[in-house]
Amino acid sequence: MSSSETAKGSFSSNHKVLIRKLWNQPLLKFLVKKGNDKLIYLGLPSSKAEDILAWIDFIKSVIAFQCRQYGEMSSPNQGREEIENLEVLLRSLERQRKLENFVVYDGYLEEVILRGTDNSPSQITFEQGSVITLYNLDFCNKITSPWEFVDRDGNIKTAYKFNAIGELLKIQDSLSKVSDKFIFLLTVHCSYDGKELHNFINSPPNGTIGAYIHKYKALSGHEKNARIVRLFVAYQIEKFFTVNNFTSKMLPVIKYQGLNDTPLLHFVVLGTKSITTATGADNFQSIEDIVDFQFISFESDEMVNLGSELEEKEVSILNSVDFFVQSKTYDRLWK
Repeated sequence: MSSSETAKGSFSSNHKVLIRKLWNQPLLKFLVKKGNDKLIYLGLPSSKAEDILAWIDFIKSVIAFQCRQYGEMSSPNQGREEIENLEVLLRSLERQRKLENFVVYDGYLEEVILRGTDNSPSQITFEQGSVITLYNLDFCNKITSPWEFVDRDGNIKTAYKFNAIGELLKIQDSLSKVSDKFIFLLTVHCSYDGKELHNFINSPPNGTIGAYIHKYKALSGHEKNARIVRLFVAYQIEKFFTVNNFTSKMLPVIKYQGLNDTPLLHFVVLGTKSITTATGADNFQSIEDIVDFQFISFESDEMVNLGSELEEKEVSILNSVDFFVQSKTYDRLWK
């Protein structure tokens, strides 16, 4: 969450802990067994690195991004305490030989990726020399909210999250080979703002998207917002994965309560490099396969479907690994 919370206690809500343990962890274990190797993590851990600690048995290397003061444009006048705390924790794991190596970039993921250097006194250059096998992009703010940053020439630039995601996948494509497999975790706020999504709503990219947006406008509040954000993310994921020669398989989307009852969406995408066609990688999942279904969430420590005013289908398989291995994507590309 990149220091979005300043409390002394946990950075995670009860639901977040359950997502890590009951939904994500079985998939990580599955991926490690499938690839016969631990995972290379790229993500936005808090200074307490609760996600890394929860999954430490499955991770060998860490590439982390940590801003100094969440919600504000990066500045050299801001303190580096959160970054240093994260470095201390990861160094301890390295000394215990629980990690092979790590790097912490000072700044927001968007600015570091798109500028190419971080905000530390030594201006560390962003380099990705290995195929990432675990992305965990925990964005607590709105998915389309842009960050302003200063580029290498001193100019103020605007960066959107999917610009950075697209660049990461482009690098991944350049490093990968056929059969490379990875897991992509994305957490976003159930609300929207910014030019990207307003354009998406007001000028839908196709008639199918337009029909869903029209249907969702009959709802209100978070019920409407969450579905529009899910539609936007599903469309962007398909676009960016396909153009970078990856086939994606998105699991049912989790709608849950974060800290202070903040409504959040959690996406899990299994990706693999595949033989490309004239339009990019093969895709065995449509937008309808994602958005026609209910959100899932938790009741106590059990996965449940969330009903809605719309006629959405229930998710019949509430086990993440079972849901994936019974898919056409798994059958065609993962067996």
